[in-house]
Amino acid sequence: LLKRMILRCGLETGRFASPNHRITAGIAESPQTTISTSTSVLTAQPIRQKFTMRLRGTVMTALPDNYNSRTLVRGSGPAIVLVPGMDGTGELFYRQVPLLERSYSVATYALRDDATRMEVLADDLREVIEQAAPGEKRAIVMGESFGGTLALSTALRYPEHVSALVVLNSFPYFAPQFRLRLAIAGVSLVPWGAMSLIRHATSFFMHSRHTHRDELKKFLELTARTTRAGYRNRLRILETYDVRERLREIQCPTLF
Repeated sequence: LLKRMILRCGLETGRFASPNHRITAGIAESPQTTISTSTSVLTAQPIRQKFTMRLRGTVMTALPDNYNSRTLVRGSGPAIVLVPGMDGTGELFYRQVPLLERSYSVATYALRDDATRMEVLADDLREVIEQAAPGEKRAIVMGESFGGTLALSTALRYPEHVSALVVLNSFPYFAPQFRLRLAIAGVSLVPWGAMSLIRHATSFFMHSRHTHRDELKKFLELTARTTRAGYRNRLRILETYDVRERLREIQCPTLF
């Protein structure tokens, strides 16, 4: 579905024919991350004041301010960056990446948890775009939920780096605001260890009834890695987020 949506934007695709295009990567949580394949282990090398690892289309970068973007680029072709939602991990695209990497150079990454302004996250996304497309420094940007707000904000802040937009399940302004304040209070007060139980209790009516139990289990497993600080900061960013009057400024092909 996502691939069909991207193609509706009028974007050309290029088939990646190399038999080595599939790379399975294991990502550690520490800043000294390594990428392991069946034959190689990659280690960090400083390039342009960043730590970058690359092997046959795979890139992993940690920025020098202790923010580890855990950027992973797979496939070949036009660059597309998948922007995480409120969970911030970038791991919930596990179903889309294997399909998209057949025709695109697909980048996933993690949001920083300490960001309190959308501009900081947009600056980070620009860096990821430059990693995914080091030559052209432009990419298709796809964001879901909170990732959609970040994709829109980045297209407005750095239009020269965004070749097209795909925005899913998102908004130019969050309303009603009182629900946002309640969510911030809830995230601040509820014991964080109980969040996995809350997600489990609500998952069956938050997801389609056609969603397989294995998919729900995977969702709960991946979202368990979300931090309280990251979740709360992203909710607070939405309190001041409003691009309704600026949507007309977006010039690139956009599917909203």
